[in-house]
Amino acid sequence: MVKEVELHVALAEGTGGSPDSPLAVIDIGATSMRMLVAQVAKDGQVHELEALQQSVTLGKDAFTSGTIAHGSVEDCIGGLRN
Repeated sequence: MVKEVELHVALAEGTGGSPDSPLAVIDIGATSMRMLVAQVAKDGQVHELEALQQSVTLGKDAFTSGTIAHGSVEDCIGGLRN
């Protein structure tokens, strides 16, 4: 249900895509990042195409030093590219 609400909101706010276009929602947190790729049909049905999750260490840096290390950011970007 949450996934459907997020995708409907994205379409309503004007993502520039048509209702049949695939959408990706990326959530990057302190310890994990998630990406959902889905297609919303014209009738509003959400069809999940792919869901990915990966652990990240962004929070470790932020909580210990108050900054995020360059290496942690690079790891996060690498995970999104893969």
